[in-house]
Amino acid sequence: MYMYNGLIFNAGYAGSAERTCMNAFYRNQWVNIEGAPKTISASMNTALGKKARVGIGGYAEYDKLGVHDRLSASLSYAYRLPLGSGHLGMGVEGNVLYMRSNWDDVQLNPDGVNDDPTFQGHNKGFVT
Repeated sequence: MYMYNGLIFNAGYAGSAERTCMNAFYRNQWVNIEGAPKTISASMNTALGKKARVGIGGYAEYDKLGVHDRLSASLSYAYRLPLGSGHLGMGVEGNVLYMRSNWDDVQLNPDGVNDDPTFQGHNKGFVT
């Protein structure tokens, strides 16, 4: 999925196509297997101005893998400097990431009782 969206790797990619670009992906691996990875992502970037030297973009992604959930979002700003026959894109990006693990869904014993305090409750928080 990453090969279709250069904004994930490089904030300087924003606005490089000199038009508005939008992507949306849904991926469900290993269908019918409990806890299998699922990913949903969406992104958009566009050039601003007549000479298209400034670009902005954004990206959001939701991942679920077993008992773990991850939600991330980013905003990008890029400036494109003319260089020879092409352009040099420089960018800056800000991200926020929220992660959560639901340990109550983990079954350690065949009877379904989780008596280990390590695997009880939720771990969640923002990552900086």
